[in-house]
Amino acid sequence: MRLRRHFSLLAAAVFATLLLLLAYTALQPADPAATQLSPTAARLASPVDAADLAQQASTWTAPSLPPAATVDGFIRRLQRKKLSAQPPNTSDTNDTSSSDANDANVANDKLVFTIEHCNSCGMFAMAAKALQTLLLKVYGEDGVVVAVNQPPMTPRFRSFEVVLRLPRGRDVLVWTALGNRSNPAHRFPTDLLFLAALDRALTAEYQAAEQ
Repeated sequence: MRLRRHFSLLAAAVFATLLLLLAYTALQPADPAATQLSPTAARLASPVDAADLAQQASTWTAPSLPPAATVDGFIRRLQRKKLSAQPPNTSDTNDTSSSDANDANVANDKLVFTIEHCNSCGMFAMAAKALQTLLLKVYGEDGVVVAVNQPPMTPRFRSFEVVLRLPRGRDVLVWTALGNRSNPAHRFPTDLLFLAALDRALTAEYQAAEQ
């Protein structure tokens, strides 16, 4: 009987100690460095500017291919541009806010693409997979993130769009074929045509950033 009583007291003491430890842990302030999203994750998590993308789509056209253009030639060209994929940081150099600190690291961060494709037909998924493979070939697994139909996105009917998500909330429409029912070849780009569209989009962004 006495042994059982001692055991009960010991169990109660252990339980109370655990409760105190849990309460102490819960009251500790969270470490900002541990909870802060990386620049890549932050860009993926942020909502797209649907109005801006719709405006870009209203004037978007498929690119014209230069004479003697090749896939390998565009890959080499895009790889040289990779480190320039962020606009210059024009903020005060004395500003040490966390958002500017994140943007300063983007040059060494991954490029972020999102692909939206209709789920009504397997051709859309196959085309998205092909572009995902192509982007990995250009930038490597350490250089690019490609999110396909990322939640909470609800893919639109007959949609096939590729968006490059740049730092500071800028979204660039690289390819769109929303609602194009007449010719699947115009909806799903070849490797060469997509790389030309990506090169055109990045070139426009660099020129705008330099102005």
